Amino acid sequence: MLSNKLIPNDVTYGTIISGLVKQGRAVDGVHVLMALEERGFRANEYGYSALISGLFREGKSEEALKLWGKMIEKGCKPNTVVYSALIDGLCREGKPYEAEEFLFQMINVGYKANAFTYSSLIRGFFQVGKSDKAILIWKEMAEKDCKDNEVCYSVLIHGLCKDGKLKDALMIWKHVLAKGLTPDTVAYSSMIHGLCNAGSIEQGLDLFNEMLCKASNSRPDVITFNILINALCRQNRISHAIDLLNSMLDLGCDPDSVTCKIFLKTLKEKVDPPQDGREFLDELVLRLYKQQRIVGASKIIEVMLQSFLHPKVSTWEKVVREICKPKKILAFYFWSTESWASLLAANFLEKVEILIGVVPPTLDFFQDGKKASEVIGADVQVEGYHGSTHVSIPRLLNTLPSEKALRTSHLLHTSVLLQPIYGRRIA
Repeated sequence: MLSNKLIPNDVTYGTIISGLVKQGRAVDGVHVLMALEERGFRANEYGYSALISGLFREGKSEEALKLWGKMIEKGCKPNTVVYSALIDGLCREGKPYEAEEFLFQMINVGYKANAFTYSSLIRGFFQVGKSDKAILIWKEMAEKDCKDNEVCYSVLIHGLCKDGKLKDALMIWKHVLAKGLTPDTVAYSSMIHGLCNAGSIEQGLDLFNEMLCKASNSRPDVITFNILINALCRQNRISHAIDLLNSMLDLGCDPDSVTCKIFLKTLKEKVDPPQDGREFLDELVLRLYKQQRIVGASKIIEVMLQSFLHPKVSTWEKVVREICKPKKILAFYFWSTESWASLLAANFLEKVEILIGVVPPTLDFFQDGKKASEVIGADVQVEGYHGSTHVSIPRLLNTLPSEKALRTSHLLHTSVLLQPIYGRRIA
């Protein structure tokens, strides 16, 4: 852009900062902002707002408050958007009373708090167990003629249900319906959770069925299904829970680790004879695989490995091959040190640039680390797709535990579990 003699403007810099924040790189965004200000660029309130929100989301509250101070020093007056970002961030940090002080300051300088500002405060007080204070904030919101919305009511219902105040939550629920508003997914899930915890599972199921008929903003998600599946399993209604799992899959909602763990616990404790759940989850992986829902399938395999339930070799190969396909990388599966030896003996590494060695669901590979280390040699390095650190294969194998049981997630970051380890020849 600069080489073409085009001068960046506020929109250009704002887009760069916003992009960094979305990538979880708010600190880099601050550095960019500081560098730009040294060149005479003056950031506006929206740039500061994005950075303050991003820093709080990344758990960097001190940096966020320092940036707030710098903003004031540079004469950039905060508006409702910036105040709301700061209030929301402090509430998420568990500091609602500090956030409330900024609300008072905001009102005193002439700005009007909006529904987002009040919703953040309400959530913040619920988060620290101050439900009465949260209700007072809601009432204050009405007194200030601030129009509430579905999000605000969703926060209220969620907080009250979590606090065990089901009657109050039902009162708010009826109030929402009377106003002609449609509760969102969070509100529905919270009410269903509250009803199930109170032993009213049938009412929870009725609300779930009602939810299915509503608009897209209130479709059930994995959290909704997990709440009901867990409640049904606790009552030993396993067949009904499986029916709900089938409905979940039919609606295109993939089960997560919580779903899997609920069924693992149920099959172990409530089925006669007890089952370890390996076959159940393996079939679930294959079902997702056939529907080309590979991300969902890989998450279930991850849970299996963490639970010492190795998937069938055929299941493992199918899923890993699908993961490798879009990456256009040739994959090979090494089930023992002999597999490595045969490839090296054939000078295979001389013929390909990239070698895929997917961590297999077998113990043979891990039990003979020294031998594998000697066979592979030191001229190959491995790296994860999301990592920049190169670790030699011998070093990797030598650090593996010798126990027969190995939590694979300890070896690889969970998100990289089924993304192959690959070796690139460096000699």
